[in-house]
Amino acid sequence: MKNLNAAVCSALLASGLFCSMAFGQAYPNKPIRVTTVSQGGALDTVLRLVSQGITGPLGQQVIVDNKPSSIYPEDSIAKGAPDGYSLGYFANAIWLAPFLRANVPYDPLKDFAPISLTVKGPNVIAITSSLRVNTLAELVALAKSKPGELNMGVTGVGTSPTNAADLFLAVTGAKMTVVRYKGTAQAFLDVIAGRVEVTTPTILSVLPHAKAGKIKLLAVTSEQPSALVPDLPTVASAGYPGFESVAIQALLAPPRTPNAIVNRLNQEVTKFLLEPEIKAKIASMGFDVVASAPTQLSTTMKSEMDKMGPVFRAAGIKPGDAAD
Repeated sequence: MKNLNAAVCSALLASGLFCSMAFGQAYPNKPIRVTTVSQGGALDTVLRLVSQGITGPLGQQVIVDNKPSSIYPEDSIAKGAPDGYSLGYFANAIWLAPFLRANVPYDPLKDFAPISLTVKGPNVIAITSSLRVNTLAELVALAKSKPGELNMGVTGVGTSPTNAADLFLAVTGAKMTVVRYKGTAQAFLDVIAGRVEVTTPTILSVLPHAKAGKIKLLAVTSEQPSALVPDLPTVASAGYPGFESVAIQALLAPPRTPNAIVNRLNQEVTKFLLEPEIKAKIASMGFDVVASAPTQLSTTMKSEMDKMGPVFRAAGIKPGDAAD
């Protein structure tokens, strides 16, 4: 009988069904572990909120497991058991990794089962307050009239601010000198002092400086305006339709995870994220709730790779340039 059950389970798994459901053991029947990167960051903060929110409906504890990004924690998900008990919560850096990091051990489009996009966090185009421009169009015109004279301060390689800067320069044709910093604090000091004219930080990180009049905000990099800066135009509306550069967070499972499990997880995660009080709380963190279907996450992953690959190459960024 044991061998017969195993054979039936194998057939059910191959057809996208969950075998334990067929034998009366509803999923989940034990705690679920979700791997993400370092504790205290944006991914960890949102994941802990979501994990607490879905623990009750699922009837099992959802445990957050923090791992250093240097060890490719996403690879443990790519090679994990497709049973719904080991999941991964990561940013778009994992599907952009082949353009940025050397020897990436997984294929982003083949080695994960997408569950849901959860949230998106936009950046802003910000300038030193002493620069005499007030709109994005004026900034682009100034950069084109003085190629390479304006400095664009970014943090690292492959980060959300850097991706926004690289895409902005590629789409607008503005010629600026990119200055790379190890941290945002020094970048802000140089922008405030006028040593660097332009930067592309996250909204929350720059808002205190903007409110103090030390830095001017010209546009937000999301397709839609941000609730945190509702009067700030988008880059798309300022003359570059379709422009979007955002930090994306997503829940993924190992490949070949049965559709029944994927759909159950998607249902609980999206239901929780769409609660009005949760959307408001996440907005206060600088993110917008997406709560997508699995297919939308698949499409987003591929379209971002198609969009950013040429941008990275044009910027001279190659695998191995991003720090682990």
